[in-house]
Amino acid sequence: METNIENVLNIDLQLLEEGNGPALAILETAWEAEGRSTQPKKLIRVLKTTLDRCKLRGITYPRIFLRRKGELTRGEFQPSAPITPGAPIRFAAPQHSKIPADWLRQATEEFNVKLNAKPEVSVVRKDV
Repeated sequence: METNIENVLNIDLQLLEEGNGPALAILETAWEAEGRSTQPKKLIRVLKTTLDRCKLRGITYPRIFLRRKGELTRGEFQPSAPITPGAPIRFAAPQHSKIPADWLRQATEEFNVKLNAKPEVSVVRKDV
């Protein structure tokens, strides 16, 4: 599945109005210019550029653009990260005095194998 800006920003296209096509095209172009980044700061810049261009051209943009820009700015929304099939799964578990790190590592490896991922493990030590 190809990652697109609508998925990254969790925009439901069915909820948009019919006249929002040009604004979506501007959003896609701005995102391409930023290298299709999913970093919040770059997405804020993409949305600001899109809103500015729409305003300059007299194009109506969906309210969700402004809402997502605000949510990203305040840290209330996290963009969807692209999923790479077969990528190793990073699992972090809190360290507990009664659960040996080897058990956590073994459980993680088994979990990764079940998901057809490489058995790569990352155990983070945290005292509970």
